Amino acid sequence: MKIIEAEEFIEYLERLSILEAKNSDADSRTKDFFGKKYICGCGKKHIFSEKTGILWRRKLSGAFVLIDKNCDFANYVEGTGIFKLGLKTVYSSNVKKSYELWKKNNK
Repeated sequence: MKIIEAEEFIEYLERLSILEAKNSDADSRTKDFFGKKYICGCGKKHIFSEKTGILWRRKLSGAFVLIDKNCDFANYVEGTGIFKLGLKTVYSSNVKKSYELWKKNNK
């Protein structure tokens, strides 16, 4: 996993925007990953569940940007495995820190 600044994180997602699914509930694969743990940039492992925020989802696959309600990091994760599914964190970014900095500089 690579921890990156929010701006770089957003740029990465913009490059993938053609693959974005507009309805995060539309893909039946989403529920296949519920209960799976993913490593977060905060250093903890979070469990992907119905309560996890899905900020972005890639069409027809198990790739998501997830945010736990008790954490400041957004995580780009990709599904792994065929018979035994898992989640691998590719990028993580402290979005709260970046937002607070932006807010401070744009008063």
